[in-house]
Amino acid sequence: MAIKYNDVIRKIDEDGPYFGGRYFVGLGSSFHKFPATWQLMAFPDPEDPFTYPAITAWTQEGQSITIDISFYWEFDKANLVDFYYAYGKRDDDYLPIFRSVALESVKRVVSKHLAVDFFDQRHSIAEEILDVLRVEYMNRCYSIVQLMAMGSIDLPDSFENTVIDKVVTAQEVLTEYQIKLINISLAEISVIGGEGDAAVQYKLSKAAAEADLVRANALSLGQQRIRSAEAAYYSSVQTALGMTGGEMLRLRWAKIVQVLEDSVDITNRAVSFAFGYNSPIVGLGY
Repeated sequence: MAIKYNDVIRKIDEDGPYFGGRYFVGLGSSFHKFPATWQLMAFPDPEDPFTYPAITAWTQEGQSITIDISFYWEFDKANLVDFYYAYGKRDDDYLPIFRSVALESVKRVVSKHLAVDFFDQRHSIAEEILDVLRVEYMNRCYSIVQLMAMGSIDLPDSFENTVIDKVVTAQEVLTEYQIKLINISLAEISVIGGEGDAAVQYKLSKAAAEADLVRANALSLGQQRIRSAEAAYYSSVQTALGMTGGEMLRLRWAKIVQVLEDSVDITNRAVSFAFGYNSPIVGLGY
């Protein structure tokens, strides 16, 4: 893109800029050209690293630190005329000024942070540098900073080792804390599991006891009904036959003896049985 300049009256055409194409500029006029694409600004400069090396700055505590910075910028097309009024016809002579603005911006941000921050807060510092570059380039260079990358960060060996030790220690503390949380969780799970097992065992034991009680009650009720039926039967027999209590007792005795004779093994020389509810043990022999 370009700005048209009239060499006769020494005045620019403020209707610009002009972009790619064919134009009739007239006698005594010419174009001052500027790149319309993104331009790379890097420290160190890959084409001239000795003149423009990596940026050396000082942190908040006065520690020297070296940073690789690179970013893409482009002219603000809407303000190209203002740029020309500020810098004149310089061709590429404006690049040293742009580099100075970048150096000043980066060093200003570095001076606000401790050296260790460039390891703990690298991303946020890079975002801060990008914000400052955008403001300074817009206000002072009439340009737009599009992208920025912060490369390697170098410190003196002794300080770097201290930073590394600090970072490693912080990581170890975090690891131990996570292990603690995991152990607490496992302990809580074990307690919950133990409580659950105890609750299950209690319910099983309670269920078994209740089942035994139900069975015992059922057997007791069954025996009670059998005895009640027998009593009712013998009472009806006694009434129907007009038997006395002693006669009924002898009848029951005869039935018991008959049952024993039918069921007892002949080789068994002694038989024990209960008579009634409170009768003594009776031994029978052959």
